[in-house]
Amino acid sequence: MFDLPQDTYVSHLSPGRLRVKIPSKKGNVVFFSSLKDQLSQLPGVESVEVNPVTGSILLIHSLDPGAVTNFLKAQNLLKMQPGKDTFNFHQEITRVFDATDRRVKGFIGGGINLGALAFLALTGAGVYQILRGNFTAIPWYSAFWYGLSIFLKSKSGGNGVDDGE
Repeated sequence: MFDLPQDTYVSHLSPGRLRVKIPSKKGNVVFFSSLKDQLSQLPGVESVEVNPVTGSILLIHSLDPGAVTNFLKAQNLLKMQPGKDTFNFHQEITRVFDATDRRVKGFIGGGINLGALAFLALTGAGVYQILRGNFTAIPWYSAFWYGLSIFLKSKSGGNGVDDGE
């Protein structure tokens, strides 16, 4: 169908959006126009935006993110450049949270995790607000609610049962 250069890679992937970069084709208006026409006809693709100046393609689609990349690979429309990883905001935040949680557990000796610390801090903020008689700045009931929510979500499956890790 359409053979993309070896330097083609996915730069961003999220539900409903896929951004592909093709550095070697920057500035090639004819290439990107032809590619846009072909990609626009794929099932599940709602719109295609190309930017020859930056060498990028943005696909807005209604498919599972993994399904759209698998389909494009199967049609020889997409090759992952070795060493290039996609950026997933949720996975990156989770990775940072998990790393911080491991550091907290290591520092404290494994008896408490980051979620429990957040629970204690927010509960403490709630108690502090009650003792000061301040019921308007950060409501004590919100601090309690958020603290409990974080504490429960920091447990296995969000059910309040510690998974022993």
